[in-house]
Amino acid sequence: MVIDIESQGMDIEEWGASLHIDRGFPIGIGVKDDEENIGFYYAPFSGELIKKIQDSDSLVVHNAKFDIRMLGKNKNFLYNKNIIDTALLAYLYDETTSHRLKKLAKSILKCDVEFNSYKDVPPQDLEKYCLKDIDYTDKLFKFFINNLHSSLWELYYKIDEPFLKILIGCEDRGILVDQEKYLKMKVDLLKKREEITCSIKNLIGDINLNSPKQLVDVLYTQLNMKLKKTKKKNFSVSEDSLESIKDEHPVIGLILEYRKQEKLLNTFISPLSTYIQSDGRVRANFHQTSVEGHGTVTARLSCSRPNLQNQPKFVRELFVPEKGKIFWDVDLSQIEVRIPAHYSEDQELVKAIKEGKDIHTWIASRIYNKEEKDILESERDISKMVVFLILYGGQEFTLAKRTGLSVEDSVYLIQSFFNSFPMLEELIQKVRQTAKERGYVKNLFKRRRHFPPEVWEKDSSKTDRQAFNSLIQSSAGDLLKYLCITFFKKTKNSCLVNTVHDELLLEIEEDCVEEYSCLWKETLKEVEEELNFKVPLESKIKIGKDWKNLKVLDKK
Repeated sequence: MVIDIESQGMDIEEWGASLHIDRGFPIGIGVKDDEENIGFYYAPFSGELIKKIQDSDSLVVHNAKFDIRMLGKNKNFLYNKNIIDTALLAYLYDETTSHRLKKLAKSILKCDVEFNSYKDVPPQDLEKYCLKDIDYTDKLFKFFINNLHSSLWELYYKIDEPFLKILIGCEDRGILVDQEKYLKMKVDLLKKREEITCSIKNLIGDINLNSPKQLVDVLYTQLNMKLKKTKKKNFSVSEDSLESIKDEHPVIGLILEYRKQEKLLNTFISPLSTYIQSDGRVRANFHQTSVEGHGTVTARLSCSRPNLQNQPKFVRELFVPEKGKIFWDVDLSQIEVRIPAHYSEDQELVKAIKEGKDIHTWIASRIYNKEEKDILESERDISKMVVFLILYGGQEFTLAKRTGLSVEDSVYLIQSFFNSFPMLEELIQKVRQTAKERGYVKNLFKRRRHFPPEVWEKDSSKTDRQAFNSLIQSSAGDLLKYLCITFFKKTKNSCLVNTVHDELLLEIEEDCVEEYSCLWKETLKEVEEELNFKVPLESKIKIGKDWKNLKVLDKK
């Protein structure tokens, strides 16, 4: 059965899955059943219609999270039903293009699209618009049946579809904000910003601190300070420029602190109030595809409205579990090192991980040719940067800038790493060569990241680096999802409230901590064996009464 829901109070095409329950409501639903019967129904929907949808063996929907959340609070029917999301299929087919329905109708189906967006539709044409969307969705589904590789269909049912259902529950649930703490934090930041502003004006007079032109006039013209210049030869008052002259005048440190407070207020604190709903919860939007402005091409999840994945540590204190529950958090350990160890099968690296060594200290000992006990903290930090620079496709210039080392020393350390781990260097070269020959890289679960000839022609060096990085990032992203799916099959009433990079945050009953922790360890072992992973999968489990102050429960 193909369905499409039109709603009032939001622009479906613009916001996609960004449902705010207290803002939008369904006004019409298009349905195409298994006998090819097609119809449009205005709200309120009859129990017979809803039952017909719920009884269907499968639902074909574009951007399924939005439509399914519109169907109401009781979504238990979902968990024994196939959800075929043509947006997710489009992402598997080609992760680099737009996955909006109208754009796919034009690019894949070669259709003439009359209305590009819901907001362009006159009320009398709503039925026509909805039924067109049904037609596009049905045709896309049939296109992917014939054109999507069987391994990608397998991936869809193994990871994308079950994780879609988890995200529906996650977004429905939301995460609670301690509003008393929120208001106090906002007042304190406003007060601190005002105090800094007064101190600055006492030193340099009354100016607009958000005006680069006025700052240049005061700092360069009046105080004769040496400012860096931009590529266009204009004076710069950027953070880097001001940091370089921070010790020349007390006002510079104050300006930098003012900007810090301004960013905290305008980027994180003030906008948060617009997303706190009547029940005190924030319901963010998690993206499985690369929607314009959001999403990734590597299968890593992204988040928006608001972005819960980039919240500063002190802001995380505002997010709390409801009374009687606790946050249970699991964070995969060094997964970006374990994945290349698995692929390269470098014997020394695999052995070190299996022995439980501090992997970055151990790698530093190889790079610097010193005993592990003699490695300084600074050497360990630099070694860690070398590892991530190589895995993320960086260059020696980036290492030099971040560490303060010379370019020559950076080149030496990178080469020392490759001399220590020749099988890793061989893996990197092999992945890059395969990507160039095939036009894509396949991850641990056979997801593809495409690199067509034109991207190599445009910048082969950058594409080389992206190819290997995609293998690591994409594998890590899908591995976390698959672990989550496998784990949720073992638990009851599990509730994911957030996920950041290699981390899952759940809100659970306090007396379930030990049970969940044991089940998670079982899950790691099961998935490790299923994938024939060459090194152990490990994680840190933390618990707490707010997201900031989580304490490690078990190092394994």
